[in-house]
Amino acid sequence: MKIRYFLTTLILMMLFITPTKAVENVDASLKIYDYGEFLTPDEEAEIKASIDDFIDTYDLDMVIVTKKDYTGDLKAYGQDFYDYNDFGINKTNDGILLAFNEDELGMEAYIVTTGEGIRMYDDARIDNIISSMSYVKGNGEAAVIKEFVSEASRYASYGIPASNIDTYIDENGEYHVRDKYPLVAFITISSVVAIITLLILINKNKMVYKAVDAGGYLDHSSVKKTVKNDQFITSSISRVYIPPANSGSSGGSSISHGSSGISHGGGGGRL
Repeated sequence: MKIRYFLTTLILMMLFITPTKAVENVDASLKIYDYGEFLTPDEEAEIKASIDDFIDTYDLDMVIVTKKDYTGDLKAYGQDFYDYNDFGINKTNDGILLAFNEDELGMEAYIVTTGEGIRMYDDARIDNIISSMSYVKGNGEAAVIKEFVSEASRYASYGIPASNIDTYIDENGEYHVRDKYPLVAFITISSVVAIITLLILINKNKMVYKAVDAGGYLDHSSVKKTVKNDQFITSSISRVYIPPANSGSSGGSSISHGSSGISHGGGGGRL
């Protein structure tokens, strides 16, 4: 009896702690999932045309999902919505998704990038897209969503940003920064070899001797000492601002993982 009770309790505990995906199952070809009902049919058709053009031009998927009064984690929702509905192009599921929500506190947006989309949209670009969306929020939800598509397309037209030039996506979709140490080692070894070679050449030069007394080369009768004083009547000081060494940013993309274990970049928050 005790064993049966134990097994029943264990099964119930496993049912409660087993993670489940709290996202809708959808047709991945639609690309726009307006559960918040923010878009008119004409607006949705216009945005869908822009998305299709984006996909064809940049070989990246683009997805938009909206919610109304969503109380969960919008970031986790966006990541799971992308992963569990098999969005993405190529083996690494390259693409970008906008998860948009509006509640009593206002608008909220989170951008999810995957595969080569992580490299295309570094943290700086994500922040700039979110800022642009926030700038037009007074024009309504449709304007914000259109701004996302427009800005994502504009940055894709620039190619991979400089901050992600030395990165790559492996066959599992993981984001990596290439090892720069071989180049540093090559420079260090070359410098050491050059110094050693220079020292050898100096040592072999028998015509060079150290002078122990400069007086031997000086004609004292030809030297006259004079005294001269400089008087400064006025002076001026010029100042040049030098920014602190840590004023810049190393850039790149911040990475997190959804419940599926797939790597994602992105960012967002309240508009």
